[in-house]
Amino acid sequence: MMAVQDRVIATRNYRKYVLKEGTVIDTCKRCGESKETIEHIINGYTSLANVDYLQRHNNIAKIYEPVPVLENNDYKLYWDREVRTDIKIQANKPDLILHNKIRRQATIIDIAVPLSYNLQKTYATKINKYMELKSEIQQMWKLENVEIMPLIISSTVVISHTFAKHLNQG
Repeated sequence: MMAVQDRVIATRNYRKYVLKEGTVIDTCKRCGESKETIEHIINGYTSLANVDYLQRHNNIAKIYEPVPVLENNDYKLYWDREVRTDIKIQANKPDLILHNKIRRQATIIDIAVPLSYNLQKTYATKINKYMELKSEIQQMWKLENVEIMPLIISSTVVISHTFAKHLNQG
């Protein structure tokens, strides 16, 4: 992991531009579409997006075998489940929603695994993405407070300063 973070993996791009191996072709040997960089390998294969990258994403929050809804007297937890609302909302399926029935609060939790340089942009995107859902479930479920909690961890295991803050709030 340190080699990935230090960007010293011998990708074709690294060999051509850093090691100056003049005969190296820098296009990806797997897809042939992009330059073979660390970023492309860990986040850029479209063929892996629906399987391997999705599995990596889901494994971040999976501490149990997920079911769509877990509930007891105090809490209800939605896992990757669409929220039906009175109005049409595009972003109505966050990764998790934790509804505290006693305190009349909910937390919308959405996970992302971007490249390291996209941490802050991804955080802001997640907040904006769920603002409409936040307002709608607060009104529909008659809640006092709804919080949006993006958990962003880069594909090279870099975390934003907000990650620890959000974990401590839970």
